[in-house]
Parts: sequence; structure tokens; C-alpha cells
Amino acid sequence: MTPEKQQSTTQKAVINAVFASAGFTSVDLPIIQTAEPFLDLSGEDIRRRIYVFSDPYGEELCLRPDLTIPACLHYLEATGAKGGERRYAYEGLAFRCQVPGSARPNEFSQSGIELMGQKDDKDSGAKADAEVFGLTLEACRKAGLVGFEAKMGDLGLFAAFIEALDIPEHWRARLRNSFWQPSRFGGLLKGLTERQKKPEGVAAVLGKLDEASALETVSGLLDIAGLDSVPGRSIESVTRRLMEKARDAASEPLSPGIITSIEDYLKISGAPREALKRVRKLAGVHGIAIDEALEVAETRARLIEEVAGDAPVIFATEFGRSFEYYTGFVFELTDKGEQIAGGGRYDDLLLRLGAPERVPAVGAMIRNDRLVAVLAGQKGAKQ
Repeated sequence: MTPEKQQSTTQKAVINAVFASAGFTSVDLPIIQTAEPFLDLSGEDIRRRIYVFSDPYGEELCLRPDLTIPACLHYLEATGAKGGERRYAYEGLAFRCQVPGSARPNEFSQSGIELMGQKDDKDSGAKADAEVFGLTLEACRKAGLVGFEAKMGDLGLFAAFIEALDIPEHWRARLRNSFWQPSRFGGLLKGLTERQKKPEGVAAVLGKLDEASALETVSGLLDIAGLDSVPGRSIESVTRRLMEKARDAASEPLSPGIITSIEDYLKISGAPREALKRVRKLAGVHGIAIDEALEVAETRARLIEEVAGDAPVIFATEFGRSFEYYTGFVFELTDKGEQIAGGGRYDDLLLRLGAPERVPAVGAMIRNDRLVAVLAGQKGAKQ
């Protein structure tokens, strides 16, 4: 065994021991998955890098690009309609296509945990968030990581902020869904201050239909064209995008005051509790009612500062992750700008995957390959 593989094996054992000591049970998750959930729920950045293929019977499959959705499907199979709390730990390969010539690997190892089905109240959620963050921090530290940076955000707080503004609901949804992609979000925000172009063709027709009828229409058009799907996109996502264009054209542009309040919110960053004080002050100045969401964020910030100890943690209102299924708390640990670990809350994901009701859930992953590289660099710097 090479020194690198020996280090990786030892590192994984340390991480697994941390997770096991907190009651997380190891689960083995299939590498080959049905493609549809990943295409619908992973987000544009991951969607375009998924390895998708068909089996001999025509079913569209993929190599898992991450292990959270497979863990959710395992939960649904294991619990059925009963639900209840489950603590899963995993370790295995994930697969994402990279652009030609990229130094990034097409397959890489992740270790992670998923806490699903805890009590659905604000205190339990804040405690679970802090626990998952703390365990990720502990696992990385015990594996040898030092000098890293920790950053966190709150998609739920942003959603509450947007909800309290006088904005058409379909624009709220688009702002929430594009929040994780800063360049796209900035362009969208600018575009919402301008009169939207009147849709033409299929988009104009779909704008007059409900979603079910629109989906049926798009499916029919693809059948006529001899297509079963649009490469890399689900029929549902294509339909929603076309309907968005029609709704945009029928809506009034956003006022400068609303744009200013959003931009001011996204500038806030600092130590978690101090940053949230600034958010509370901003909300008061603009008359934006987000007390309930702020109380959850403040409780979580206090708990996270306790488990973080002397590790510096930054809360940034503009911070998001690259998966669209996150709904609340999100975080990452980085070393010299390279993400080593990250995770967050995804309370709606299991419902969208078929659960009979909403299932609170939060999880995190550690990129084992990157951790090995960072630790090797730290060791070399000391020699």
C-alpha cells in the first residue's frame, strides 16, 4: 500500500470513529442510481456534470454525483410511512464529469453523515444543525486538519427576508432557487427591475396553462419531435422554465427600494452573532418582519460558536451551496480556498422524493481526497 493510500485509510477510520461515537450507523449506498431525482433536484452546476446512461430496458440511470440523495432514498425504503429519526454515516465514491484538461478528478471519495427525521421545531433544528457542524469540525480536526476557514449561511433566513417583501411569488421562488449561484442571482435581480420581454412561441402558450396541462403539452411536443427527454434536463424543469418566461412578462418590475434592501442584506458578513445583529437592525430599518427566522438563526449561531471553540467562523448572508435542495443552514470548511467539507439543511428533499410528509434533515460530507492533499501539504511545510 502506498503512503498516500495508507494515509487515506487511516484518515477515513478516524472520521468514521467520530461519526460512530455520535450514534451514526454506517450504510452502504448503491453507486448506480435512477437519474431523475438527481436531474431534478441537484442544481444546474451538478446536473450538467452527471454521468447519465440508459440500461438495456430503457431506464435512465446515473453514477451518483453525491451521496445525500441515495441516503434519502435509503431512509424512505427503511422507514416507509412511519418516518422517525435515523442517523446515517457513509463513505464511498461520487462521480462528476469535469471539463477536458481539468486537474479535478471525475471520481472522488466522500465521508459523510445525514441526520433525518428529528423533531420538527426550531430548537431541535438549531441543535441538529450545530451537532452536524460540530461533528464535521471534530472529524476534520482529529484527522489532522489545522488552519482551515469555516463559513456558514442561512437559506431559510434569506427565504424569510424575500417572503416579507412585496414581490410576486414566482419571482420569490426564482430568487430563492438561484441564490446559490451568485452570478446568475445578480443578473436575475437586475433583470427584475426592467420590463420583461413578451414571450413568443411555446412559452406564450404555456403561460396560459396550469402546470399539469403545460407538462402534458411539452411532453406532446417532444413526442412529435421523436424525443423522450431533453439531454441533461427533465421535462418538468424545461416546462417550468418556459412558464417562468410568460409569468415574468406579466409582472411589474421591482421597485428600487426593494432592490436596495436585498442588496444591503447580502452585504452583511462577520462573526455569526454579530452579523445577525446587523440583519436584525436592517430588518427594522426597512420594516421587514423576519423575527421567527432570526430567532432560529440566533439560537443556531450561539450553539455553533460553542462547538467551534477557537475555530474562526464567519456568517455571510450571501453564502449558499451548489445544490438546489438546501433549505436552511449551510456551511463549508475550506483550506486556501479549496472546499474540504460542507453541508446543510434540506427539509423539503425527502418530501420531493416521495415521503408522505415533510421530513426535517441535515447532513454534511468530507472530501477525503482533498483532505489527504491538504494534510500532505501541511506535513511537507513542516519538514
